Amino acid sequence: MLFLAVIGLFILGIGAFLSVFLNVMVRVMAVFMFLMAALLVGLAKLYYQLRDFVIKTKKMGW
Repeated sequence: MLFLAVIGLFILGIGAFLSVFLNVMVRVMAVFMFLMAALLVGLAKLYYQLRDFVIKTKKMGW
């Protein structure tokens, strides 16, 4: 009976650890994805600004 209790506690401990670990992993992944999305949006805006600038300078006759 004691053996079963120890195994049960062990499984519960692993489950708790995994749930916390997965929770942290999910949060890290969410933050990482958010940062990547922000970076992509920033790069796209920069690209469009540069393209507009090039078009304007070409219209000026450079």
